[in-house]
Amino acid sequence: MESNKPLLPQEYTSLAECAKKWKIPAAKIKQLCEEDKLEGAAKLGGTWIIPADIEKPVIEIVTESRLSKSVTPKNSVQEAALKHIEDGVPFTVNEHKIGKTTFIVSSVFKRQGPTLEEQIMSLIVRDIEKETGRYIPVKEFQDMRYEMRKNSNAAKTTFDDYIYTYRTRLESYGFSEEDIGVLLEKIAADYEPFEL
Repeated sequence: MESNKPLLPQEYTSLAECAKKWKIPAAKIKQLCEEDKLEGAAKLGGTWIIPADIEKPVIEIVTESRLSKSVTPKNSVQEAALKHIEDGVPFTVNEHKIGKTTFIVSSVFKRQGPTLEEQIMSLIVRDIEKETGRYIPVKEFQDMRYEMRKNSNAAKTTFDDYIYTYRTRLESYGFSEEDIGVLLEKIAADYEPFEL
């Protein structure tokens, strides 16, 4: 006697449900199924079904590094900084907490990043926003930064100043001295004098 089981047994789940639960694209889960990397996954008709109790797989993302030695980030700020260095773009990264949520905010600069004056201005603006509760619009902030850069000696900033700025920044992100050496080597290779 045949039992009236549903098309998708209770102990299985679909690709879409897995993708939602694990926060992984369904296409990646399908690829894992096709590569036989999800134990118990099977095809039902033309659809993959996955055991409902299977644990989320560890997905290793392999990318070719542009660094001379491997540097492993230990937190989200380091992860963001490392991505910018790998991409060869000048940057600054900050961690902001709003309530219980932490945001990693990156600023990418066309040339060699913020001058000391701009960094001080950013800190002042952040303090003003914190104290008054008023947020300065991005356009207004960018205009202020442009005026400050135009009137500063940014165009005369030397390579040594540039590297010193990044050394200080990388230290504040908590990178080890050995990792900083590797990262500065990459940053130095991408150095371009600032042009307004």
